[in-house]
Amino acid sequence: MFDLRNLSIRFQLAVLLSVVIGLFLVSSVVSYQALSRAKAEFTAFITQDQHLLLNYTELYANGLQMGQALRNIILDPANPKAYENFDKAAKTMDDLLVATVALASGRDADTVAKLQRVGTVRAQQKGFQQQVMALVREGQSDQAKQLLNEQETPAWREIRTALLDLIKAQKAYIEAQDKEVQAGAAQAQMTSLALSLLAAAVGLVVGLTILAKIVASLNRLTASIETLAQGDGDLTARLPVHGDTELARVAASFNKLIGGLQDMVNAIKGHAGQLDTLSTQLAGTSSNLRQATHNQAEAVNSTASSVEEMSASIASVADGAGQVQRISNDSARYSNEAREKMEQLGRAMTGVRQAVQGVAGSVDQFLESTNNIIGATQHVKDIADQINLLALNAAIEAARAGEAGRGFAVVADEVRKLAEKTAQYANEINQITTELGSRSGQVEASIKQGEVVLDASAKCGETAVVSIEQAYGAVVEASRGVESIAATTREQSQASSQIAANVDRLADVASQTEDAIRQSDQTVQHMHRLANDLNGTVSRFRS
Repeated sequence: MFDLRNLSIRFQLAVLLSVVIGLFLVSSVVSYQALSRAKAEFTAFITQDQHLLLNYTELYANGLQMGQALRNIILDPANPKAYENFDKAAKTMDDLLVATVALASGRDADTVAKLQRVGTVRAQQKGFQQQVMALVREGQSDQAKQLLNEQETPAWREIRTALLDLIKAQKAYIEAQDKEVQAGAAQAQMTSLALSLLAAAVGLVVGLTILAKIVASLNRLTASIETLAQGDGDLTARLPVHGDTELARVAASFNKLIGGLQDMVNAIKGHAGQLDTLSTQLAGTSSNLRQATHNQAEAVNSTASSVEEMSASIASVADGAGQVQRISNDSARYSNEAREKMEQLGRAMTGVRQAVQGVAGSVDQFLESTNNIIGATQHVKDIADQINLLALNAAIEAARAGEAGRGFAVVADEVRKLAEKTAQYANEINQITTELGSRSGQVEASIKQGEVVLDASAKCGETAVVSIEQAYGAVVEASRGVESIAATTREQSQASSQIAANVDRLADVASQTEDAIRQSDQTVQHMHRLANDLNGTVSRFRS
């Protein structure tokens, strides 16, 4: 019997894994065989047993359908559908009988004998059915019914009885096969479960054994390390090494680590004294440098305050110059806009003057047309007076003519009335045109007065444009001067801001330097304490 302590942990785990995998493979093979057997039985059940039962059932159904079709032929010989149904059922039954006999060839003798008997009786039934069909075609329906009842029907009953027995026996056989398959599957499941439990149990036992050996080795290694740790810094102690396992290699590596640590502690002891001396000297130098840097930072801060005050004053002057520049620019812009508006006003007044002159010309034309209308109206009035006079003379002449001139007198009277209305309308037109002429004269006078006023306004506008252009030129010159002052002031402000920024950065650098030196001093003090602690620590080790 070999000792597990002399074997590596990897080999022990490999043995455990191999045993568990082997047992599970055995369980899988047994389960596979059982499942294959169950699959084969189930396949046979589907392809043979169930198919055979289906054939029995279809034979029985086609026999019933065939008998019903034959009776329909006897009852209605002229019905072609009945013949079609009979032929279809008979052919299907014969085909099924042949297939069923072939499918049941390997079954028990009783089943084969019954199928052979069904085939024999079916052949007799076919002969009876042909005789019935022949009698029907000859018109002897009564003889066909007698033959059907005495010969064909008893044959079908024998076939039906045999088919029902076969169906019953096949169902019983299928139930028995189902129970057998289920029992085989259950047995396979139990076998697989038992083998799986056995594999788990064996794996657990082997695993616990290997784990116990590993834990025992770890406990021995832990006890040795604790003994070394409780030795008050004894770097000369070593762990025992047994065998060639991983734990033995860990112990050997640990001993090598302790050896290296021993050499390191000896070197640290030598350098710790030197570090303590150097840290003491560095602490004194850092304290002096911290005081000098503090004085420099105070001087820089004072200079920064003065520069900031000067920058604020220059910035205030620059802001004022900028504001004056903006005001000058606004004045120049407003003057330019006023000049442009006056020019637009002059152009508009010129357009108005032209429009007024056009209106004056139209008024003159209107007055001329009005005078023409008055003249034409006077002519119409004169013509109406003449027509009235002629109508009066015609009436007189008609009165002299007596009865013969009565019709002419009526026409002369109507002409006279028309002439009077024409004279009346001519008078009204004359009054209207006279009034229009009067008002047109007033409009013409007003337009001439407006032309005078527009000419005066145009001259005033030209004078205002000249004055505004002079003011605009003066404002532009002033704006240029202010802009030059503002630019100079801005340059001074930027220069002073840069100076202030540089001084601020210098102050920040001085402050950061002071902080860095203070931190360096603290670091040196801490390093001095660490050197003392290191001396105390390494002095505990026995090397």
